[in-house]
Amino acid sequence: METLKIIVMALVQGITEFLPVSSSGHLAIIGHLLNIGKSTAILSVALHAGSLLSILAFYYKRLVSLCMPGSYRILALAALATIPAAIAGSAVKYFDFLDILFSNLFFPGFGLILTSAIIFFGIRERPVSHGLDKMTARTAWLTGLAQAVSLIPGVSRSGSTIAAALRLGIKREDAAFFSFLMAIPAIAGVSFFEILNYFLAKPVPDPDSPVATLSELQIAAGIAVSAITGYFALRILENTLKKGRMNMLAAYCLAMGIFAIALKIVSMTFKI
Repeated sequence: METLKIIVMALVQGITEFLPVSSSGHLAIIGHLLNIGKSTAILSVALHAGSLLSILAFYYKRLVSLCMPGSYRILALAALATIPAAIAGSAVKYFDFLDILFSNLFFPGFGLILTSAIIFFGIRERPVSHGLDKMTARTAWLTGLAQAVSLIPGVSRSGSTIAAALRLGIKREDAAFFSFLMAIPAIAGVSFFEILNYFLAKPVPDPDSPVATLSELQIAAGIAVSAITGYFALRILENTLKKGRMNMLAAYCLAMGIFAIALKIVSMTFKI
């Protein structure tokens, strides 16, 4: 049963990490329905490692090209853009806000509604836009601030960063690529420290959270499922951006946000 729950969570992570519908919000909702509890935050980090593999596989050629002379400027801009999320993430980790935010569905619910607004009003490419070769440090920094905001459960990282890049004049395909380029150090850093802590500290199992006692093999299975589904989700996002059909995803986020809030109210009312 625990393995099945992990696979379900991995499928949700793989699909929702790259589509601008918030993987954190969906993981919080699914975690509540599956009674996974506070370990949802820890599991979310592990499954994000699978998402990292998806990015590396999908953008392999473009990532290799960035290692060539003349492309270092884009890497520097991506590094600059990761600073706000790194600072915000460190603060969240230090003050132990993550479990608190994930354990209360009101936060993911309102975050999903905010994501809906971001997609609806933000993902509109400017009539005159340019590629990453003309991106400024200011654009990179503001896009990085959007990534920091996405630490709130329910706020889509891809949705907020792609929307910010588009509004700042970056082309659609380059906005998506830069969004996931920013995600590489962010996901890699968090995943590395969480996985290192898992193997070194071996946290005490929480009797109310079955995933706290998962084996290394089960975690590996979750990462693999997340990586495979994430790769195909990137293809779906690419086609969705080209066809300009993001409003459907905005409506979906609104519906899921309302559902999360209603689910929390019902669970509080009937002590579920």
